[in-house]
Amino acid sequence: MTTNKYETLRVPAGWEIELRVHGNHEAILMTPPPSYFVTIDFVNRGFRAGINSTGPFMTSSDGKRGTPPSGRGWRQALVDHAVAYMKRTLVEVHGGGA
Repeated sequence: MTTNKYETLRVPAGWEIELRVHGNHEAILMTPPPSYFVTIDFVNRGFRAGINSTGPFMTSSDGKRGTPPSGRGWRQALVDHAVAYMKRTLVEVHGGGA
């Protein structure tokens, strides 16, 4: 039996991560309401704000393109960068976090 490599990804309590229907290389990370979304691309090892496949491509929590995570645990590192980016965005937009 094969284990889904995405089943073990951890996100903060109340947040959700789910694979996109059209392929198994992208996932949507979402916050609790008011919901904010990030599309994580596991093939290109980066993420984009919103639910999309276009737009600025980020690889770090500061919202910039840098060296993508690599080595053991790179998927979780990528999710952690996306979570940190979203938390920072929530503070900037709402003055608080999820």
